[in-house]
Amino acid sequence: MNTHLLSRYERTRKLLKLWLNMPEVSLSCDDCADHMDRLVELLLADATPIGVLAAVKDHIEHCPCCQAEFEALLKIVRMERADMPSHNG
Repeated sequence: MNTHLLSRYERTRKLLKLWLNMPEVSLSCDDCADHMDRLVELLLADATPIGVLAAVKDHIEHCPCCQAEFEALLKIVRMERADMPSHNG
């Protein structure tokens, strides 16, 4: 392998390593609020958030304002579901 190709390979390898280790892009509070209801539904279904919903979950964990809003929404949805008649019988 010539030096030029090795150098190119090394640069590519380093860029990929940086890219794979990059933290998730942080969301604004408005972006977070736009997806909060989907995250509530996902978590109540015991599913793991991925993609944008993982970023929303991360934002909520680090933003007290959004965390309070999320917890209130989660409580409301849980209460609504508790009041719904069951279709299991």
